[in-house]
Amino acid sequence: MKALTALMMIFAQLTPAYAGVSSVASPEERLTLGGIAIGQSEASVTALLGNPKKRTEESDFFLPITLSYPGLVVSLDEQGVGGVHSPSEKFCTLANVCPGMTYAQVTEAYGHADPYERDGRVFRDYLWDDGCWLRISFQANVATTVETTCSP
Repeated sequence: MKALTALMMIFAQLTPAYAGVSSVASPEERLTLGGIAIGQSEASVTALLGNPKKRTEESDFFLPITLSYPGLVVSLDEQGVGGVHSPSEKFCTLANVCPGMTYAQVTEAYGHADPYERDGRVFRDYLWDDGCWLRISFQANVATTVETTCSP
């Protein structure tokens, strides 16, 4: 029994914190950005945000439909939302993580994630079930974009 308790304590330290939301929210809810969740229908997105500034369809993309709003881009297919991307401080996750926050603030909400660099920016990915993740990019230790997405 002591071994099981010790193992659970180690796992709890390795699992990203989610400000109490992870224990009660589904992976899709945890991956909500700006009120838009993975799997949500196009109709529900437009009901929440209104008509997009621009709507495009590209049949050769994995997520062929793009809805562009000021500060927020929603990518989806016939099954619903597969990705949400924002550089705007107006759009936050359920844990209240938004672009403009410091790495320390993001770590407080989600825990540590190993960084990797691409195109002069540092990224940190927080992974969840079913091939979905939250990706946050940083410049000078400040979050510049927040993205939620799932792989096909």
